[in-house]
Amino acid sequence: RSQQMDNLLAYAIEKNKTRIAILASQDDFGEKIRQHVKNRLSDFTIAPAKMMILDEETLNDEDLLKEQIKLFTGYIPPTDDDAQLPPALYDTVILAGDSNFILRTAPVLDYYDLGPSRATYLGTDLWSRAALVAEPSLQGALVTQAVLPDNQNFNNLWQTYFKSPPSHLSRLGFDVMAVIALTASQEKNKHPAGKKIDWRRSLLRDKGFSGFSGRFSLLPDGQNQRQYQLRQIRDGQLSSDLDNS
Repeated sequence: RSQQMDNLLAYAIEKNKTRIAILASQDDFGEKIRQHVKNRLSDFTIAPAKMMILDEETLNDEDLLKEQIKLFTGYIPPTDDDAQLPPALYDTVILAGDSNFILRTAPVLDYYDLGPSRATYLGTDLWSRAALVAEPSLQGALVTQAVLPDNQNFNNLWQTYFKSPPSHLSRLGFDVMAVIALTASQEKNKHPAGKKIDWRRSLLRDKGFSGFSGRFSLLPDGQNQRQYQLRQIRDGQLSSDLDNS
């Protein structure tokens, strides 16, 4: 998801949003995202405005979680004289963790006045899952989503056999098998029978591949590169019309 975070950070910085806070889970997934964001921000000579890591004990204890997020947000309890909220400490928030981490922390952040209406939330395609799109405390968040081709024929065929709509993983599974079959066929046509296929060379194609999950290229380090577009979670759906405020 490094490419997705790069796209999101570039968009935020283009909008002059540089007070970026990171709330991360204490696991490999959270650490990978947190470290990548930190490194990428340093390329722009930007330091995170705030960075906090939450361990499993804190996430499973409601009181501890509220205490830590209250510190993270810099929350100041309102008084009877307060006409409006003070400005948020950050203009951008990155939740570096899996879907359970996001669903656990986002409502508490919103409770302490740091929801997407007060700061721009940036999320990868993980956030396009139904449970996150429907979560009230994530409405307004910006997420990346792969550019998908018109797959109506594939969708209909899948529905006929499995009686349920296909997921993104369904398309990926078909694309994996298609890539293997295509490269094997092409290599066998190029070389004499019995010669061992150089899989690595055959998979690293400059023009990439076009599949049910969209266009993608395989990179030498084992990662893949895709075309992504920005979406905004709004009214329980992913919208292509972005609120640029």
